[in-house]
Amino acid sequence: MSLAFTDGEVLQHMMSYLPLEDFEKIEYRGIIEKLFTLYKSEGRLDETAIQSVLSSQEYDIYSRLVVMSDDEYKVQVPALIRKIRLHSLREQYKAHSIMADQLKRAGDSTFISELHKCQEIQNLIREWSK
Repeated sequence: MSLAFTDGEVLQHMMSYLPLEDFEKIEYRGIIEKLFTLYKSEGRLDETAIQSVLSSQEYDIYSRLVVMSDDEYKVQVPALIRKIRLHSLREQYKAHSIMADQLKRAGDSTFISELHKCQEIQNLIREWSK
């Protein structure tokens, strides 16, 4: 993921597949959102511009991640996108499954809509697992 912080094209590719909600760490979401907005407006990511849009705490996190960046990781980007997306989908599936169970136990008929959501997510998990 550190490559996405330094390479605008990788960031753009990643964002075309992953909604921000797929990132567990809220601080990463904020950094990614700011960098993506910067890349869309400037067409590039340079250190001065990055430093100007990130808070000092975000910039510290960004700096640690950039140290891990390397061009050889470009080949791993699709696998990383798949891993992040599948993790997020599985967490969503668990949450909707729990909600469906709780609603059913409470006698609330809206549990059916939660089960439908579980089916939709399960189909997405199958697609992303290919």
